[in-house]
Amino acid sequence: MEPLFADNLELICHRDHALAQNTGAIGWDQLNQATFLDTGITKALRARQDLGESKFDFPNITTLLAMLKSNLGVSVLPSLAIPKAAADLVSRPLIPTETSEIYLITRKDWTLSPAAEAMIETIIRETPQQVKKYALTLL
Repeated sequence: MEPLFADNLELICHRDHALAQNTGAIGWDQLNQATFLDTGITKALRARQDLGESKFDFPNITTLLAMLKSNLGVSVLPSLAIPKAAADLVSRPLIPTETSEIYLITRKDWTLSPAAEAMIETIIRETPQQVKKYALTLL
């Protein structure tokens, strides 16, 4: 298990949602009044546990984004998973900050193909530049 980086989790919602009107960070407690749309990413979050049960649970991000674009609620995603070109969606940082840690995992005592080894070397070599480019945290 090779630690790569940590990505900050952010609130994502429709631009017309009340929480989108704030320009600064959003406290997790402010999500109590919103319809929260869960994903596999959000269910295990420490801060998420205080929000109670969600009305909806979407197994894939494509469906979740469609529901958010329809202004059916709010959710939380890693910043890299938030589409930057979606003009109808807004993201805001959350306080306290939670992160999603990204690791490169390989099987122990497993022989990798030359192509897999080259890919892993490229990922490890390029990660610091991508961390800097996207303002992530190196682990």
